[in-house]
This record gives sequence, C-alpha cells and structure tokens, in this order.
Amino acid sequence: MSWLGDTVYSIREAATVNLKNLTEVFGVEWAKVAIVPKVMSMGTHPNYLFRMTTVQAIAVRDFGVFIFIITNLCRFA
Repeated sequence: MSWLGDTVYSIREAATVNLKNLTEVFGVEWAKVAIVPKVMSMGTHPNYLFRMTTVQAIAVRDFGVFIFIITNLCRFA
C-alpha cells in the first residue's frame, strides 16, 4: 500500500493496477476489508497527489468494489 504514496506517478499508477489484480485473486470481500479502507483514508489526505491516487484506484477497480466504495462515500457525505 505504500506504493500508492510514492512520489513517482508511474509507481502510483502501477500500484492501482496491482490492487485491482489483488482484488481479482483474493476476491471482493477481501478487498473490502484489506484495501478499501486504506484507499478511502487517502481521499482526505492534505496532499492532492494522494487524493488523485484515490480517485485513480477507484477508477480501475472492478464493478463490485466500485459500488461498495460509492455506497460508503454517500454514507459519509
């Protein structure tokens, strides 16, 4: 997960793809517990790069995790 905060864009981009691949291997339920909370917490980080990476990580996820994230975002709004 530390790759999501890397200073190099290509590393952050690859990290989001890796998270998608991990979700495919371990499943959506695992991702909801292991990945989503950490990615969502980056969405409130003072540094805009962390917030942009959060958006990118959401964009490359599969549909099941995406719906879960949007539901949680609406709950916090």
